[in-house]
Amino acid sequence: MTFATQNVAQLYRELRALLDPQTDLRAHIKNARDLVKRVEKFPHGESCRATFEAFIRLASYPLVNRSSIPQLLRRLTGASGEDAPQFAASAARILEHVSKNRPVLFKAHVAELVKLLADQDPAVEAVEGGTVASLVLHALACLKRADESVVVEAKLAKKALSFASESKDEREAKQAATLVALDKGRPGALDDLVEVRPSFSASPPAKLLPSCGRFCMR
Repeated sequence: MTFATQNVAQLYRELRALLDPQTDLRAHIKNARDLVKRVEKFPHGESCRATFEAFIRLASYPLVNRSSIPQLLRRLTGASGEDAPQFAASAARILEHVSKNRPVLFKAHVAELVKLLADQDPAVEAVEGGTVASLVLHALACLKRADESVVVEAKLAKKALSFASESKDEREAKQAATLVALDKGRPGALDDLVEVRPSFSASPPAKLLPSCGRFCMR
C-alpha cells in the first residue's frame, strides 16, 4: 500500500507540528517519536523510517527552534566567567542566522526582544562586529518584514527611533530605521525618519520604505 493510503489524520498532524516553527522542543521531540513509531508499521517500515528521519532533520527545527531563542538571548548579556565572550559571540552568530533565514522563530519572543532592547543605549561610536542592540533590531525588523501581523508598539517604535537618530554605529542606526520604516501601522513613520535623519530626505518617499526594507536582508 502507498503512503497516501496508509496515511491517517494523526500522522498528518504530527508532521504538520514538526514543520511548524512555533512548535517548542518538547512538542517536537514527542511528535517526532510518535511519527517514527507510526511509520515503522508501514510495509518496508525500516526504509520508511530512515527516509522520514532524514526528512525531519532537514525540514524541521531539531537543533534551533522556538525553545532555543530565550537561552540564546540570555547568552548575549547574561553569561559569566571566562568563556562568557565566546558564548555571547556564538549566540550572536546563531541569532543572526535565524534573523536572515527563519525570523518567524522570534514571533513568540517579541516581548523578550523588546525588553532586551530597552536595556541598551545607542552606541556613541562605531562598534566592530555589531552590538546587542543592532542584533535585536535586526531580528525585530526581519520578523516584521516576514510577518506583517506583528505589532510594533508605541514604546518600541519610540526606542527604535532613538537608535535611528542617536546611534553612531551604522548598523544600529540602519536596523532601527528599517524597523521604523516597516511599521505600516504608523503612517507618519517615514516622516519621523526624515526628521531625525535629514539624509533620508534625499530619497523620494515612495522609494524610502523598500530601500529600508532591504536592509534586513543584510
